[in-house]
Amino acid sequence: MSWQPIETAPKDGSSILVFPATWDKKPCSIAHWNTDEYSKKPRPFWERDDQIQITYSRGATTTHWMPLPPPPEEMP
Repeated sequence: MSWQPIETAPKDGSSILVFPATWDKKPCSIAHWNTDEYSKKPRPFWERDDQIQITYSRGATTTHWMPLPPPPEEMP
């Protein structure tokens, strides 16, 4: 896996790693594309979902993305 331009990121609601994380001074964050379709004036954006409380990142400028790694195999 390697970082890819954000323009190639999936916009189907699946979670991905995004860079840079312009919130909380973290190197990257987990986010998904929000089409904002139910708003009177839709403004699609990357919605952060890597904390207990979902926060919004309309002003964040992400430049790269990477798929999430697979979960660990079940341990005995």
